[in-house]
Amino acid sequence: MATQKLECKITTPERKKCPPKKKRGSRKLICLSRCMPIKQPCDTTARSYFSYLSDSIHFPSGAVTIRNTSKACTMLMTLTNAGCKHKTIEVGPQSSFTAIVGNLISIKIGCTGETGTGTGTGSDCTGSLELDLHYVVVY
Repeated sequence: MATQKLECKITTPERKKCPPKKKRGSRKLICLSRCMPIKQPCDTTARSYFSYLSDSIHFPSGAVTIRNTSKACTMLMTLTNAGCKHKTIEVGPQSSFTAIVGNLISIKIGCTGETGTGTGTGSDCTGSLELDLHYVVVY
């Protein structure tokens, strides 16, 4: 009985190149500039104008400016940071205030003072909130 020699050729499919791996801990700086109008009743109810809701970015930091164009209302801006520390800033009629903040979580604004004068500017708290914030995204 004769032995037959079998030839086996093993072919492997061509390997695809893997996409380059992203370095762990890569960071990107994001800048956010916003100007939001404020028009709310002068009734002491604090309304939310900014909330941090993400766990994939670092807490934002930067400048927050409030401008009160009301003639009879005082604005109360409450800033809350990552340590749950609240800072309330009182901004009188026809004035403004800028704060440099770190680790910002929320901004709420309430109004107190004269209400119901029927002139529009006396019954409503008016002005603007300007945000110039920076935060880092880690991916």
